Amino acid sequence: MKTAARASIFWFFEAAKSDGHGEVTVPKKIRLKWFGAVPPVQLGEHWRIHVRLKRPWGFANPGGLDYERWLFGKGIRATGYVKPNTPAKRLADGGHPVHSLRARLHQRMQAVLSDMDSENRAVIKALTLGERSEMGHEHWQMLTGTGTSHLLAISGLHVGLVSGMIYLLIFQLWKLSGPLCMRIPAQRAAALGGMAAAVTYAMLAGFSIPTQRAMIMGSVVFAAVFFGRSSRPWHLLSMALFAILVWDPYAVLS
Repeated sequence: MKTAARASIFWFFEAAKSDGHGEVTVPKKIRLKWFGAVPPVQLGEHWRIHVRLKRPWGFANPGGLDYERWLFGKGIRATGYVKPNTPAKRLADGGHPVHSLRARLHQRMQAVLSDMDSENRAVIKALTLGERSEMGHEHWQMLTGTGTSHLLAISGLHVGLVSGMIYLLIFQLWKLSGPLCMRIPAQRAAALGGMAAAVTYAMLAGFSIPTQRAMIMGSVVFAAVFFGRSSRPWHLLSMALFAILVWDPYAVLS
């Protein structure tokens, strides 16, 4: 994250203390504003910071964004800001393994793509890791003007393409081997590969809500293929809807 006058960051809290009251219970996921000189915060890091929190609230004007509902749907139960002129200390590494992996991949891509044009590098990071912080304002304007901004939001389209290509690749290669097909049919092996690809891609994209739903829907389809179940569209759609609501009941809010 670059140094900026203002940054919006999602934090996952493990422990918190209130001035004069010892440890307190805070929501696991909150949204913070950080004003002034923002240090280089990376995924998977642990920081000790001084913040002021409040309950989520927002206007619900007709035709506008219901901000409080949007926060609730994303699992954000508190908002706030980092107190200015207070020390912010980076602690030892060892955060969430998925976030740490994404951070290492981001650093590796930064080194490998250092000679590439900044705009192209930003697009590659957005499509692989869901990291869009390097996308410039002019780039977003171009995407919005052409109606293609959704292509950089990793969701069902991207997860479906990746898992579908892996499925076809494994299917075509697997059926070339008679012994392998005798052990497990090519269609079942390809379904397992497609499901693994969907989960892996969703993980690399940070398990955002759209990728979670796409991963679950894809997994339902591949599971139906693996077990040889009925693949009628409405049946699969109903099963995918049920699985999504079990995984994330608040999905109905978006």
